[in-house]
Amino acid sequence: ALSARPSRSLWPSVFLAPMPTHLLTAIAAATSVLGAVATSVASRSCACPVEEREKAKQRSGRDAIVMSVTKAQMPHMVDSRASSLRRSLRLLHRNFNACFKKDVLLFHRGDFGSSDAASLRQEFGPEVQLHLIRPGFDVHFPLPAGFATQANHSRDWALFPEYNVEFRHVCRWNGVLIYNYLADLGYEFFMRLDDDSEMLSCINYDLFDFMQRRRFAYGFRLYEHDWEETVQGFPELARRFFEEADMRPTDQLLQQFSGGNLSSRTWNRVTPRPKASSVIF
Repeated sequence: ALSARPSRSLWPSVFLAPMPTHLLTAIAAATSVLGAVATSVASRSCACPVEEREKAKQRSGRDAIVMSVTKAQMPHMVDSRASSLRRSLRLLHRNFNACFKKDVLLFHRGDFGSSDAASLRQEFGPEVQLHLIRPGFDVHFPLPAGFATQANHSRDWALFPEYNVEFRHVCRWNGVLIYNYLADLGYEFFMRLDDDSEMLSCINYDLFDFMQRRRFAYGFRLYEHDWEETVQGFPELARRFFEEADMRPTDQLLQQFSGGNLSSRTWNRVTPRPKASSVIF
């Protein structure tokens, strides 16, 4: 999702269920953000308009493309992660970033080393950076209060152990903690991709500039219904957060609930999903 201004803000300290939800994010009607398809995926290179490239240079240090690439995230998919990541980065570089040179931040938990970093930069450009999220339950990946140990509570978690504690940490990182981290690095806008996202066509304009000029706050590729068993209690938690923070829920959020009542019973469970691309300003 493309999202705007990851400024430091108040977020509820929740340990997200398996599917990350962006329910508290203001969603703009940015349906055309990925609309320009210039060239077939079979193409080896994409046009790089000089004017667009120069505009992108002026945004240096403000925009980031981010991925979480922790190999232990989903144990049943470890074997396919490495090849998926390289294909994702290859398509991103060929169809967009070879022209626009956005910083690409790969967040990991110690799975990647200096040789990996050198190899990725050589193949996909110097913009690729590995960021180690410190191991252990520290400032970035702490267990919330009441979850002292995994053993004490994992039996109550939906879809455990297929979606293990590491995966849930990554969901919480992507949905809550990443904003402050990027803001501290000076970034104002970011686009989050999964490590198996595929940008299949040339994009010959700067997505970040496109969103900002149109004052779009959030762009995403598709909606889907979140799993009922993983979202019980989340609307109630959101409602409590709004009350304690003295904030009014956005109209876009309230439209997802029958009668505008934030509850698990009235939620249509429709959530934006990043799939191929998700850009957040």
